[in-house]
Amino acid sequence: MNDDDSCALDALLRFVYTGQYNLQSWADQTPKSDMDDFLVVRFHTEVLLLADKYDVPDLKEFAAMGVRLAAARLPAVEAQSGRSVCQV
Repeated sequence: MNDDDSCALDALLRFVYTGQYNLQSWADQTPKSDMDDFLVVRFHTEVLLLADKYDVPDLKEFAAMGVRLAAARLPAVEAQSGRSVCQV
């Protein structure tokens, strides 16, 4: 547990006790200028990794949903051709 992200670990513990977690403890420790959608995705990913590491399947599902929702807010990445990489 010493090498685990402290905010993600806090989220894991909150989830175990309450059935949910939020970004509050992470937001309290993150400078406002650094809070962007990429970091929100990273936070949920860290929680997802901990849920997998400590075998908390409901948290894995919850965190995966957080990753999907946060990733949906990211700007589309353009390939060199100018087309979205999602367009095949």
